Amino acid sequence: AVGGVSGGGAGGGENKGTVVEDGKDSSGKGNTAEDVGRGEEEEEEEDGDGKCEMRFQLQNEAEFKRSYPGKMLVSAVKENLIRDPPKELAEYLDSINQKYPTECAQIRFLMLGKFLDDDHSLRPGCGFSTKELNTVQVSVKSMSHRAAHGSKDHSKSKNGCCSVS
Repeated sequence: AVGGVSGGGAGGGENKGTVVEDGKDSSGKGNTAEDVGRGEEEEEEEDGDGKCEMRFQLQNEAEFKRSYPGKMLVSAVKENLIRDPPKELAEYLDSINQKYPTECAQIRFLMLGKFLDDDHSLRPGCGFSTKELNTVQVSVKSMSHRAAHGSKDHSKSKNGCCSVS
């Protein structure tokens, strides 16, 4: 029903009054953010198929949002940010005179006090929700001076003390 009102849902006769712009999908469910996936979320929560809405917070308090499938690996999310740079991240890095990352190892995600492992999936591996917004802090490792100039990065300096980069 183009331009109609979608009601009902999991609660039976309850009418939420959500306007449906372009009708319903083939399963008969509405296609608004409120209606999409209703009734399937429990199943998606278990197998990781649902979309995970992510909010990325930067150190300057700027943020941006993106959605990814729950089965997607953390490394794939990082690769997506490298291929399709969000302007907020690019502007932040530019403001601190840092180059945009070119490899996944330069990007780190922190969620609830823990760094996310690249080989874990969002939903089953990291525990992301398909029902709520998932917030991660983003940090980008700056290239060390030695790495930027192509020389080997030694773990010890000449005085025998470890160097921190």
